[in-house]
Amino acid sequence: MPRRFHQVPTHISTPEPVLSVGVLSLTAKQFLLLLLGCALSYHCWQLLAWLTSPTEQILRVALAVWPALVATAVAFVRLADRPLEQWALTLLRFLGWPRLLLWRSLRHDPDHLLPLLDEDPATSR
Repeated sequence: MPRRFHQVPTHISTPEPVLSVGVLSLTAKQFLLLLLGCALSYHCWQLLAWLTSPTEQILRVALAVWPALVATAVAFVRLADRPLEQWALTLLRFLGWPRLLLWRSLRHDPDHLLPLLDEDPATSR
């Protein structure tokens, strides 16, 4: 009986490119982030249609391009081999964590000790 060889897959955690344009290959996540950023930019452009003077148009362009730039950064920038959304979640977790942690020994505070298992909770009151 001939031996069968099984090819072990490698690069399992590497996302497969969905769209390739020249040297640029986009994964599904990157493509959707860029699409969302462009859609938000267009929506901001439409909301700021009341800005009509030439100086206001500069402000309109600057405010409308902002979501697309943020989406591009989130899609492509990696710091310490981690995507920016992981850093954002880490920052939110850090900001929500208490700044002061206080340690108290339970040895000297009998109110914080657990009740004995032998006691009936109804009779201990």
